[in-house]
Amino acid sequence: MRARALLSQILVVAVAVAATAVVIQVQPTAESAPAPVIAAAQPNSEAQTLTIQGVNFGDAVSEVTLGLSPLAVSSWTSNAVVTELPAYQPGSYLLVLKRADGIFSNSMDLTIGAVGPVGPAGPQGPVARATDTLMGFGGGEGLGSGLGAGDARDEATTRAIEDANNTAYGINALRSLAPTPGTPDGTGNAAFGKAALRDLTTGYGNLSFGSGSMQLSTTALNNVAIGNAALRMATGNENVAVGSNALRDNLGSRNLAFGFFGGNNNKTGSNNIYFSNLGVDGESGVIRLGASGVHNTVYVSGTIHGDGSGLTGVTAVYQ
Repeated sequence: MRARALLSQILVVAVAVAATAVVIQVQPTAESAPAPVIAAAQPNSEAQTLTIQGVNFGDAVSEVTLGLSPLAVSSWTSNAVVTELPAYQPGSYLLVLKRADGIFSNSMDLTIGAVGPVGPAGPQGPVARATDTLMGFGGGEGLGSGLGAGDARDEATTRAIEDANNTAYGINALRSLAPTPGTPDGTGNAAFGKAALRDLTTGYGNLSFGSGSMQLSTTALNNVAIGNAALRMATGNENVAVGSNALRDNLGSRNLAFGFFGGNNNKTGSNNIYFSNLGVDGESGVIRLGASGVHNTVYVSGTIHGDGSGLTGVTAVYQ
């Protein structure tokens, strides 16, 4: 019901004539360049540099993040960027580039440090019960740690979440879960993909689908994240993020975001709705449709209710 009520507020232009077609024309802005694309990245531990290759980076120096930490830029061209590379623990980190006009690139998993040999197969995991699904793979991951067939995490964690109505599929999915007996804490979660809900301890009712989705969340409740790194840092509740990196860095609650990096510029706000829009940091109770320079016209059939107060930059054309 809450979602339906929020969606009914998306457009608030008063239209007196029923059953007519309305075209809401927004003043066009300059077209945005195609989104930047990272094609390859080569870390050099000796020189302590990272070279990123791709297209559409633009000529103006902007931002690069690795594992959510900004990197100092040494050089920047439209198809190659070189940054400093501080010491990282061996592992896999998410690499993202942001162009000067605010458009984000695709994200890439970058492995830092030598990849260890494949570890020996771990012991057989416990038999999954009707209330708990545990799926994993034999062999090693990165640093040579073995994972037993039937166990998506280590054996001790697996025992702790039996009968907790959780589902985990993927390496390190729901790795840290610690349910509290007799409470809903740590129950009713579903994680699909590498490191999905990796750090969750007592959160419950979350659905996380995609590599790194809700990865750093620990106590979040009743969220839905679909897409790689969606809601990656979530601490709030009742958010819905659909799309790669949608609401990735947001810490608020009851936000709804659709599209690549949807709402990701808003780190702290709550009660927002974003469709293919990055949002603005700190705002709450705002609805944003489309991206500047990309979406310039909205077509709506029928009657739109509302008094239109506070609406700016919109011209209604009745047809």
